Amino acid sequence: MTKKEGTAPRTSARTAPAGQELTRAQIAQWFGVAEQTVAKWIVGQKQPKGEIRTPAFILIAETLGIDYSPSQSTVPRVIVEAFGKAVGYLDEENNVLAAGQGKRGTWLPAKPTIDPLPDKDGKPRKRWYRDHVADELGLSVNTVAGLPSRDPQFPRNFDEMGRVFLYDDDLDAYTAILEGRDKAKASKPHGHDEQGRPWRFIDSPQAPADGIDPETKRAYRLLPGHREDEQPQS
Repeated sequence: MTKKEGTAPRTSARTAPAGQELTRAQIAQWFGVAEQTVAKWIVGQKQPKGEIRTPAFILIAETLGIDYSPSQSTVPRVIVEAFGKAVGYLDEENNVLAAGQGKRGTWLPAKPTIDPLPDKDGKPRKRWYRDHVADELGLSVNTVAGLPSRDPQFPRNFDEMGRVFLYDDDLDAYTAILEGRDKAKASKPHGHDEQGRPWRFIDSPQAPADGIDPETKRAYRLLPGHREDEQPQS
């Protein structure tokens, strides 16, 4: 079959020039999703309470300072690329990530994604989602999933699809919070001896002990500042 004379060759979204406008069909083909999914990114999605979530492409356009309206028949490629990188459909080189193809409902990226705006040093700013945060903090996925509702100090940002994520600096800040809590917990006594001095149980049989708890028969160590063998500070 030959092309009709005067018909322009079809350009795929993957090879389209950076400044080109993309149709819903091109975006769907590029990301490996249905056109109905792309339509939700353009016009918004109805939430359980009836309100309409701000369209994802509008949020990206506002972040980038680009004038864009859902009434347009096409979407600027720069918006599509930024969205794809931010939510996990594209990598830094605009290659499609298999983890994002054919996904329905609330799915999470396999790797940290790239925010539309760089950090203060001009470097790509990462977004860390539940599984990534769990790996970094050494916690279970279920534990991290419950942190947004249980821990008021847990940073929470919502992406263009309504999913919770942390920025690099959020992750660093929360790591410091957890370390501070661990130190505070480590300094909290398990009990007090007859003289009222605080102590904590020791786990290693090789560790020096200051006494034995009469109830549990476990060895304990007096907390710093209460041991007789400590040198007085000048």
